[in-house]
Formats: sequence, structure tokens, C-alpha cells
Amino acid sequence: MATVATNECLSQSGLSRRLIDPRRNPTPVGRDQPPASDVFATRLFSIPSSRRTFLNESHAAFGAIQDVYLDYVGSLQRMGRDPRGATLPQENSRRLSKMYKDSIYRQVTSFSQRLAVGDPHSTVGEEDLNQDNVSRPSTADEDECDRLSQCAVAWSLLEILYTPSTEGRSFVDEYLSWLNRNFPRPSVAEGQEIAQTNPIASHPRFWPYVVDLVLQGHTTLILEILRQVKPLDLITSYDGIDESAQLDLVANGDKRVTQIQLALSTAAHLIETLPQRRAHASSAEFLMRWNEWKTLAERWAVKSLPTEAEPLRAVFQILSGNAKAINQHSVSWQQSLGAILFYKAPTTPADQATEFLYDCAHLPRDFHYELTGEEEEDISLSTDDEEEPDVGMDDEQDKDESAKDSSMDEESGLESEPSSITSDQSSRNVTRPEELASPLDRTLLALIQFDQASVIRYSQQIDIWLVTHLADFLDKLGYLDEVSASVHNNIRDFFVFAYGESLITSAHYWQLGVYYLSSCPGSGMAAIEMYLTRLPLDTERKIRKVLALLQSYGLDYAYQTVCRTVARRHLDDGHYGTAISYYVQAAEPRRVAHIAELLLLDYIRTGSQAAYQTVIDNLATQVEFSEKLQFLSEYRDFHELRRTGAYRSAAQLVVKLINHKIAPKRFWLMLIFDALPLLEGNDVVFNAHETSELMNGLEEITASHLRDEYLGVDAPLWTRLMGEEVSVDQKLAVIRTALVRNLARAVLFMS
Repeated sequence: MATVATNECLSQSGLSRRLIDPRRNPTPVGRDQPPASDVFATRLFSIPSSRRTFLNESHAAFGAIQDVYLDYVGSLQRMGRDPRGATLPQENSRRLSKMYKDSIYRQVTSFSQRLAVGDPHSTVGEEDLNQDNVSRPSTADEDECDRLSQCAVAWSLLEILYTPSTEGRSFVDEYLSWLNRNFPRPSVAEGQEIAQTNPIASHPRFWPYVVDLVLQGHTTLILEILRQVKPLDLITSYDGIDESAQLDLVANGDKRVTQIQLALSTAAHLIETLPQRRAHASSAEFLMRWNEWKTLAERWAVKSLPTEAEPLRAVFQILSGNAKAINQHSVSWQQSLGAILFYKAPTTPADQATEFLYDCAHLPRDFHYELTGEEEEDISLSTDDEEEPDVGMDDEQDKDESAKDSSMDEESGLESEPSSITSDQSSRNVTRPEELASPLDRTLLALIQFDQASVIRYSQQIDIWLVTHLADFLDKLGYLDEVSASVHNNIRDFFVFAYGESLITSAHYWQLGVYYLSSCPGSGMAAIEMYLTRLPLDTERKIRKVLALLQSYGLDYAYQTVCRTVARRHLDDGHYGTAISYYVQAAEPRRVAHIAELLLLDYIRTGSQAAYQTVIDNLATQVEFSEKLQFLSEYRDFHELRRTGAYRSAAQLVVKLINHKIAPKRFWLMLIFDALPLLEGNDVVFNAHETSELMNGLEEITASHLRDEYLGVDAPLWTRLMGEEVSVDQKLAVIRTALVRNLARAVLFMS
């Protein structure tokens, strides 16, 4: 698979991440200064919106891993044990890894369905689009599918190497399953074509097809195919002769048929009786059965075969674990390694698989010489010049065969020369590999070698998602401790932080970015604070989400900053109630007081109570945050009491607002003005003491050095009442007259 280049994007702060060596002072690495081997480079990536479902699913897996790990650390602390160096419990690692793997494969399947719509040979049509919600392919789908396919291949190999099987399967069995899922061979179309041929053995691709099946470990299918092959199907000298005549020739002693039948039945027997680890109670029993089986396979690998049955030699050689034959017929190092492990060392544990890379062909050129330390030279495994063994039919040759078989029983480790099946040589490059290692190859090889530093280095060239989750998972398993120590930096946090930055700068994934950054101690919270306070807040829903996140992480300063920003925007738009609500959350009493004054001044200017009454009704308990809000609330109550005829309660409230100085002094004259109808009414609602309090309040503001400010605020109210502008002296005369009259009436009423 080709490596897919990832587009860069700049963060909102306008800064892009630079290559640095974490062990030294941060130093940019320029074009003429290649990074050292222990430098990990990262940058902000643009992540396509088509990944929305996949990223949400994989984030759920990420969160589950963090929860399990933290729960385990907490349990250690409760038991009084040191949690430093704690790793993810093994019994959970495979289950958690599978969550990642399944989410990747689901996304790859989704992309494959979309791509299949554009394929003229695809069975996905318009009806499928409507039924299965399969959208039409875009130009980026193929690229995205390729990239995620590489992620799936790498992650599924990580799973079988680094996490124990929950089903008791051996590593070799799991590797073959991985091989057949990610590098399937041979193709289904090829098998269907061969199956339609009669007899099937006459198809020119039959034997290469069988060999491919053997290399991939498809034992059931191989057995089914071999049982369909008849000896007469392989004897070309019988072509053109009817079946009865062929049977007559066989009856007259044509030993070729017997020998071919024996070779076919032996191959089928070997396939059928291939020992399986799970079928044996102990390793010792399995190895005993395996050695018996392998001895028979080795014997037939060197046994003289009729010319017509010679293609079976490749099958016997591969079954016997002949690495040279396996390499000759394999098409990739992955296939070569799988066959070598399966037929040569089936009990190999995961951490020893790297030893068999030395036996594999088709390794990328740069990796091959790095692995072996050899000079670049022709390492061709071609056997064009080798002589094929003569096939005889007499009894003497049979005796020679028996002698050779006996010698095989006495010798160990004997390897035969590989057979030559050349019908597929164009696709079976067995000479020195010419291609350089792709990032995927490098990642897979590093995984097998348990070289975690290289795993991180090369997986980041595939996709930012892959390196991030690999780093986190390997860190939780305890595999990155040495790597982090070597660079004096936490590799896991480094890549999770970079991934979180890439997400948080995206309009689609910023919430996911917050979750990833929050798992990075220290720097993660600082980044969340920085990015969320600069995030475009274009909807109330988004504002609520941001505030909820900041509150959940205890980022009080950032929470108040966002509230302040939103409040200012609503204030500029004239949405006083919403602005007050956000200023209350931002702990800004002065701003709230300012808006309360604006509402009162608006009432004085227009005479309409609707604006501030609506605001007060919507604020509910928030009115207690500011004294001026409390005044505004009680002022609204005063008008409501007066409107409903509760004059006595209204009068008491006015006195309370002035006497307890709940109302700002600049609004005292307005309160007394609003009380004029009560002072001049038929009923006495202010007693003598209350009237005296109002008079004292009036004298206090008239004697103040701010007299002009206090007495000029309510001018619009007087203008509307009188129909013309009224001087301060006229206002005071009217109010004082009303107060004196009410005082006299109150005294008379009391007496």
C-alpha cells in the first residue's frame, strides 16, 4: 500500500509544531540538518469530516482504556502498593484492542462500499445505496480507504503480538489468520475459474494456486481440491484416449498411475493429519506428533516422484518447512514468514518471531541489508539450472527410493532443493528485492521485532490516528518506558497532545480534541484553556458545550473568560437579560450593575416597564448576585403591587428601598415620583413615620454635592407627566407639597 501524505494545517494561534530533539534545547531541524534517529516529528493534521463516526468510536475505545487503567492504578493505591510502572491488566488488553480494530475495519468496509459503487464490476447499485445508506464515493475516499486499511493491518498485527489471546490460540495460528485477512491469497476469482475447468488439474494455474493455498495455510480447501484430482488427470500421454482405453492401460501395469495416486493421497493425508496445538493436552504431546508428521513430510520432499506428480514436490517441501522452497514460491515477506512459522516452528511465541525474519525473502531492500548486515548482492533463489530428478519405473529404482527414505529417517535437518513451478514467476520475485520499505512495511517489521521506537517513528508516516493510539496503547502496556527515558520526554503524551491539537482546531472534532488533551497532564489542560477561550462560539448550543467542558475540568478562569466574551457580545446586541446571565456566571458584579442601570435609564427614557420586567422574570435567583439587580427586582414588585391595588404594601416597599439604601441614590427621586399617586390618593397609605423617611431621603439627595446628577435623572418622567420640561425647583415643589400634605393627613389619621 502506498503511503498517503497528510495535509498540514495551522493552529488558530498561527503556530505549527517544529521538529525538535526532546533531549536538547529545542532546535529547528532544517533541510540540511536531518533529524537524529531518536527525534519524533509531528505536526497539525487536517482530519477529513468523513471520519466522524470512526473517530467517535475509536474515542470510546480510548476512553475505555484510560478508565480501566486509572481504575487499576486506583486499586493499587487502595492496597497500599506503588502504582508507578503499573500496566494495563493483561486480561483486558485484548478486549480493549479489539475495540480499536473493529472500529477501523468498520470504517474500511464503509469506504469500500462507497468505492464499489464506482466500480463497473461491483454488485453495489442504486438499490443498495438507498437500503444501506451507502453514500456515493468521493475523490478522497480511495485515499482515505487506503490509509485506514494500513492502520487496520498494523493494529491487527499489534494485537496478536502484544496482547494474549482470549481463546487460547497460538501466536502462529493468529498470525496466519492476520495474513489471510489482510493479505489474502489466492483470489476468489482465480479459484472460481479453476473450479470451472474439467478436470481442474488441467488448468495452467492449478499448481501455483494449490501452492498459494499451502503457503497461506488453507488446509481444508487444499484437502478438498486434492481429493478431486485423479491420477489420470495428470498423465498427458493419455490425452485423446477414451476412458475405457485408459483403464485398460492401467490394468496392464502402468505404475505411473499408482505412484501418482500414492503421492496425491500422501499429500492429502499430510494436510488432513497436520497436528493442531489445541487438539493436544500438552506441549510435549503436540511436539511428538509434530515431529512424526514432519518426518513423513521431509521424506516425501526428497522422494523420487513421477514427472506428472513433480508439482507436488513443492507442496511436500513447504509442508516440511523448507525455507528455501517457501521463499521461492511466496510473493511477500509476510507470506514467507507465515509459512515458515506454520510449517517449521508452529510453537514460536510472539516475542521470538523476529528470529525467523532472517529466513524470509522479499524483505524490502533497505531493511534486508539492515537486518542481515550483508552487502548488496544477488541473492537469487532461482533454480533454473538445477536438474530435475530422473523418474524410473522399475523395481531397482523403487529399492533406491526405499534406501533414500531410510537414510532420511536417520538424518535430521535435511533440506531438499526447491521445486520449480514457473507458471507464476512474473508475480513471484525471488531475486534481491528492489523496492524500499514503505512506512507500512517498516511499521509491521518493527512490531515483529518489538522495536517500539521504530514502531512510533514509522507509524506516524501512515496516519496521525495510528501513531497516537499505538503510543497510548503501548504505553499502557509498559512498552514505551525505555523509549521515553531515552529522549527525556513522555512519548505517549507527546503524540496524544499533537493529535488532540489537530482535533481541537477542527470545526467537526474539537470536542474530541478536548478529551484527548485532557489525558495529558499539565500541558493538556493549558492547551484546552487556550483553545476553548479562542474557539468561535457561533451558537448557543456550542457555548453550552464549551462551558460544560470547562466546568467539568475545573478550568474556572477559562470558564469566566468565555462567559465574559459571550456576555459582551449579547450586550452589544441589546440582549440585556442574556448578557446579565453570562456576567453573573463570569463573576462580574460591576458589569451586572452597569446593565441594571441601563435598564432603569431605558425605563426612565421610554416609560416602558416591559424590557426590565422580562429581564428580571428570566433571571430568577440570579438577581441576588447584584444589589442593583435586587433593586430592579423589587422595583418591578413595587409597580406590580401598585397595579394590583396593594397600595399599603407598595408604600412600605418604597420606604424600604430608600431607608435601607437598596435603591441607588440617583434613583431615589424617581421612586418618590412613582409614589406621588399614593401620596395624593384618597386613602392614607404612608404613615407619619414613613412620610418622614421619604422627606429625609429627599433632603439627603438635595443637599448632596451630586445634587444635579441625582435630581436630573428622572427628567423624562416629568416631561411626559407635565407635557413640557420641568425645572428642578418645580419638581421639588410638587414633591414637597405632596409629602407635607400626606404628613398632615397621616397625623390627623393617627390622632
